[in-house]
Amino acid sequence: MSEEETYKLNQIDCGIIVIQFYEFADIITEDLLKNRKLVYVIHSVPTPEPMPYWDAFGGNDDVRNKFGKLCRMADVLVCVSDAERKKLISIYPECEDKIRVIYNRSEEHTSELQSHPSIS
Repeated sequence: MSEEETYKLNQIDCGIIVIQFYEFADIITEDLLKNRKLVYVIHSVPTPEPMPYWDAFGGNDDVRNKFGKLCRMADVLVCVSDAERKKLISIYPECEDKIRVIYNRSEEHTSELQSHPSIS
């Protein structure tokens, strides 16, 4: 990303940044998150299936590094199913307290995210 694009991104007036893809890890910086919360929506934990027992990411260090960075930086991790929540906890047990499950197309669960202490 160019210096101008980074500047423009930092000028956006918002309190919460929501991302859905680990490839955005390169543009999410501590400076960008200053006075902002990060919500990372995980539709699918990016691991090979079946997940190798010796390495959850099947040796793909790029995916491991980007995904791990976002999981650590996020204030809230939203999984779209309990199965993905369990998979995420098996890889990053230290993130369990910030994981929430909001099922796709479930308006009744959106208030859970809005009332999360890390966001409010």
